Amino acid sequence: MGLALASLSFFSTLLLRIYWGSLAPYLISRGVSEELIGLVGSAFFAGYVVSQIPGGILGDRKGPGFAMGLGLIFSGFFNTLFYLVDSESWVWVSLAVGLLSGTVYGPSVKLVKILFPQNTERAMGVYSVAWSLPFLTAPWLISGVVESGDPGYVHMVVGILCISVGAADLVLLRRVGARDPGQVLGDLIPTLWRYRGSLVLVSLGGFLTLYYNWVIAYWTPYYIVLSGFSTVEASLAMSVFSIAGLVSMPLAGILASRLGVMRLMIVDLILYSASGILLSQYPSGSLLLPLMTILGFTRFVTTPLNSTILSMIFPRSVLSTASSIVNTFWQLSGAAAPIITAILLKATSPGNAMLVSSLAPLLAAIPYSLLARTLRPRS
Repeated sequence: MGLALASLSFFSTLLLRIYWGSLAPYLISRGVSEELIGLVGSAFFAGYVVSQIPGGILGDRKGPGFAMGLGLIFSGFFNTLFYLVDSESWVWVSLAVGLLSGTVYGPSVKLVKILFPQNTERAMGVYSVAWSLPFLTAPWLISGVVESGDPGYVHMVVGILCISVGAADLVLLRRVGARDPGQVLGDLIPTLWRYRGSLVLVSLGGFLTLYYNWVIAYWTPYYIVLSGFSTVEASLAMSVFSIAGLVSMPLAGILASRLGVMRLMIVDLILYSASGILLSQYPSGSLLLPLMTILGFTRFVTTPLNSTILSMIFPRSVLSTASSIVNTFWQLSGAAAPIITAILLKATSPGNAMLVSSLAPLLAAIPYSLLARTLRPRS
């Protein structure tokens, strides 16, 4: 139950941002500018990164369930406001949603480590299915709502989902992993200093890895439509991408336990970047679905590996806070990617804009290669 709720909680915060990518073609066809959609995405992450460290500390002090539940309830409420306010206010609403949903990732990683201290790699593989599911559900959720008449209803649906999951966290996980508030900072500061080199490398590697993820989330459906496909075909492509991830994440946990986390990460990043480069240059009818399958498979291998790397670096007593600090740097990529890609789409061809973005995972292999030389498992 705890693993399922950890995964579902993280799924909910991901859906809060990922559904905008599937909604974008409909909004643009109704006169909403690409720049506004990019700003909405960047505003979410601006708020999200600010709340990472406070959310992690809250998870260490009051327990993961309390931190996750509180954040989901309030972020879900604010998400419903997208339906009630004018588009001129969307950026501010998105900032609030991001700020309030930043209390989930670090605490959820800690919760998995608490529940599965001896089989963390495999448990992270199951937990990380949450990364893929929003890409699968969002396109069909959006298309179903649009067919019903008002695309704005999707904001209400996603908001109510977050509120419901948050309430379950508070009821069922309220006291799991709570600790004495006075111990947190005393543990955290020397621990971070001790692992400062690994902290820098994993922060940089995760930033570059996730940068391309947010380009895929916010702009790949639109890029597919610009390449001559229908919105239905774009939804199908994103679903294939997501289904491939559902297969790869549990498999990644198993492979990592046998082959090694860092070795698998570096090989996967090279393949992830290569599939993105090919997609940017050859978005043809015969290649679209095979490339989206490879892209999805390789993209989602990185998710359980990143979470496992964090659990290997930091001791469990401060894992929630430490993971949130690292995730602060990771999520800066989400603040940058939507608006930078929007600018590139205006300045150059769609293919070139996507090509530039697809190089980020290849660059991420550099800091991860350096990290592999120094990283040692820690219980």
